[in-house]
Amino acid sequence: MLYFKINLRAEGLALENIHGKIGNRVKDARKKRYMTQEELGEIAGITSNYISLIENGKKKASIETLQKISTALNIPLSRFFSAETTKTKGGEAGYDKKIYSAVRSLGKKEQNLIMDIITKMKKYRKK
Repeated sequence: MLYFKINLRAEGLALENIHGKIGNRVKDARKKRYMTQEELGEIAGITSNYISLIENGKKKASIETLQKISTALNIPLSRFFSAETTKTKGGEAGYDKKIYSAVRSLGKKEQNLIMDIITKMKKYRKK
């Protein structure tokens, strides 16, 4: 179980509407990755209906659920709580879209192979 203390006011999230703001950040992160709610739900192990309820601020997601979502989106959990949003530089968003579209058109076997390559590249880069 994850336990941590966070000062929500200092991070820019007033308690009155925290669930709506977190939901908006989940939606923004999902859309930046050109994912549907169904795709995110499948990867995170959560129903698409529950993702919709979280994104619309109608359900209070637990830290564990937000961790599953952040892992599926490949972003830090703290992104849902921070006051600033990360902006992509000019061409990066277009390049990300091209990569996503190319990988999405492949079969699962090819997608897994690409993930293996990326994982190995990341390990190599850390050395």
